[in-house]
Amino acid sequence: LRGVFLCRPRDLDWLYGEQGAARLFPEAWQTLLDHCPPGAGSVLERYHRVLIGEQARDFARHWCNWESALALMSIAPDGPADDGELCMARQEAHYFIHGGFLDRPLLDGCEALTMPVEIIHGRRDYVCPPEQAWALHRVLPNSRLQWVDNGGHSSADPAIAEALVAAVARIATGRRS
Repeated sequence: LRGVFLCRPRDLDWLYGEQGAARLFPEAWQTLLDHCPPGAGSVLERYHRVLIGEQARDFARHWCNWESALALMSIAPDGPADDGELCMARQEAHYFIHGGFLDRPLLDGCEALTMPVEIIHGRRDYVCPPEQAWALHRVLPNSRLQWVDNGGHSSADPAIAEALVAAVARIATGRRS
């Protein structure tokens, strides 16, 4: 697993509330707000409504740029979203507005899982703060958590990619250390 997101209310508040990541990335947050669809509701609710409509491409890039800022990746120029951005924005907003379609908190019941799990998480992941990976690791009895000290959120981050390749090799060979 990489970039653990537990979809708890506090995790969603971190991403789409003014007291979370917005405090670390105030300019990017303001840009997201400046392009937020009009209407009532939270930032998440307003984006969700428009991302399923005819104007979705006009808003999807701003949604993705917010996450790109938190992932320490380049920001796309103003303009309509491409297919990849539209897909990502729609999927994320859909899952997030529905609480990840979880009927109970994700961490509940994890202690019963016995399969080996490799967790790779960047210490500089501002999309999915490291506390989420730590919380998962603590309840998964056969998990191995590898922190990537300078790693961010993206699997394209060279340090994250290297850790992922090493984790796959461990899984393939049955090595756990």
